[in-house]
Amino acid sequence: MDSASPRPGRAVLACLQHRLPPFAGAIPEFNDEAAHLNYVRFVSEWGRLPVQTESVQEGFKRGEFEYYQAPLYYPLARPFYSIGHKLAPGRDVYWVRLVSIFFSVAGMIVLYLSVRSFLGNSIPSTLVLILGAFSGVPLRFGCIVTNDSLLFLLCCLYFALMLEILRSGCDLRLLTAGVLIAVAGLWTKASFLLILPLFPIVLAFNSSRARWKRILALILPLLAIFPWYLRNYLLYGDWLPIITGFGTPDLLSADNFASRIYILANYFVRSLVFPYDELWGGWPDKLIYPLEGLVFLLLLIVGYNAVFHQNRRIARIIAIALTLNLTSYLYLNFHYSQAEARYFLPALPFVLTLLAWGAAHLCRIHRNCGLGLIALWIILPWLTILW
Repeated sequence: MDSASPRPGRAVLACLQHRLPPFAGAIPEFNDEAAHLNYVRFVSEWGRLPVQTESVQEGFKRGEFEYYQAPLYYPLARPFYSIGHKLAPGRDVYWVRLVSIFFSVAGMIVLYLSVRSFLGNSIPSTLVLILGAFSGVPLRFGCIVTNDSLLFLLCCLYFALMLEILRSGCDLRLLTAGVLIAVAGLWTKASFLLILPLFPIVLAFNSSRARWKRILALILPLLAIFPWYLRNYLLYGDWLPIITGFGTPDLLSADNFASRIYILANYFVRSLVFPYDELWGGWPDKLIYPLEGLVFLLLLIVGYNAVFHQNRRIARIIAIALTLNLTSYLYLNFHYSQAEARYFLPALPFVLTLLAWGAAHLCRIHRNCGLGLIALWIILPWLTILW
């Protein structure tokens, strides 16, 4: 993270580039896109999966530190890489970004339709679409080469399936869909494990007699992903090779506690609401991002209160999803400094729904208040980078 204030011209150019099609120019270098592109390139050129041989610290400059990731995204992106490599050599990254854009947009459509169907109300579903379209995680990771875009789509599908079961019950068709989505999620990214138990829990809430459905919903996805975890163990000595991907742990301690907690709170909010979170805006950040954090907490609390009074079963599911993801997030940040909000991606559909529900509730009480908070959420971060 560079704390130097960016020039206004660079900030405006970054904003314009993000809103243009993926062929218009490179999104400012960010995160691990080069490593994910190398994974796609390896699968395309060699026709097999790569093996991770270095940690992120060792392979960062060469972009070779994501080879331990579950593989589903990369064969799906392979045809686009091949087409781009033939038609526009050296610009194949833009073609692969189209895959991520498709997955991200599809995820937002699924989330919108599921909330609208469940509530029978257009206001919360419209707000969840707006919040998702302009918040940092889907906006950023929905247009770069990364498996997070596919993970977002599958998490939205899993969430939509839970809402449908709570609304109308579970038949064999929905059970099969839930198992297949879970299998795809696990083969996309290990973090899908965090929300895997939610589908069986929803089945338990919906009917206490369908024990065999709950068992199948949990066991079948784990059986399907077992060959991959066995491969991890044989190659890296661990079922979930976290050290292989993140490197040697940098544990939270008394010496780094204050700085790590500050970065955790600051960067979580920054990356949650703003796609260009590497552009720091100087002193306005110290005012705006705490305000953004307060708006986030307010909408979250109001939203959960509204959900709890309207449907306690979905409120409990959302609470469980947030608890599981928060526990994992804190565990990760105890061992590494990884404060990005994208590590909340498995629970992001639940978070966006709560925020939208909270904003819709405030709109019913005072229309300008609810809309004003949404406007603050979206606009304020963009103002900071112009400083």
